[in-house]
Amino acid sequence: MTIEHGIAQNGTHYVEAEAGTVNIGDTFTKEFRVDARPLTKKMIRLGIEGHPAATVIRTCTVTGMGQEFTVGNPGEYKQMQRFYCDMQEQRIYDAE
Repeated sequence: MTIEHGIAQNGTHYVEAEAGTVNIGDTFTKEFRVDARPLTKKMIRLGIEGHPAATVIRTCTVTGMGQEFTVGNPGEYKQMQRFYCDMQEQRIYDAE
């Protein structure tokens, strides 16, 4: 099953998957790495924060669903559906 994560125009998090494959209450987890961003004088002046390298774990719990839509080339259409969710993020920073 292919799942696409995103943020809607109103700021709501969502996942898109094949229609009928996701139910309200389902949970999806995505884990990825972020590189360190050392703090510089310019960043301080602009109000941007630095951070050490970390592993980020995002957990999405489905809270609602949108209408089905079709994607793909003629003859290879797939019925997809957007599912809205609550997103929680946990960062595990590397030891320095």
